Amino acid sequence: MCDNSVPLSALVDAHMTGSDDWCSVKVHPQARKDVLVAVGPTRFEAWVKAQPVDGRANEAVAALLARHFRIPAQRLRLVKGHRGRQKVFRVLS
Repeated sequence: MCDNSVPLSALVDAHMTGSDDWCSVKVHPQARKDVLVAVGPTRFEAWVKAQPVDGRANEAVAALLARHFRIPAQRLRLVKGHRGRQKVFRVLS
């Protein structure tokens, strides 16, 4: 569920390198529902029901991003923030 839809092609800024796109996400684990909100062209805030245990919250955020961009979750890589709330995901081409 996305409140502000930003197409993947709109992710054009300093985060673009080569043919891969990047986006940053601020995560709020243990929320009441799963929600993804675009706060900028490459910035999102995600509220996920999953607990931040054993990577469950990371997987939930990746699933939200994949649904938002309409791509398979396998095309998303968490490159920074494995244990923190600020995360950087790479969208593989």
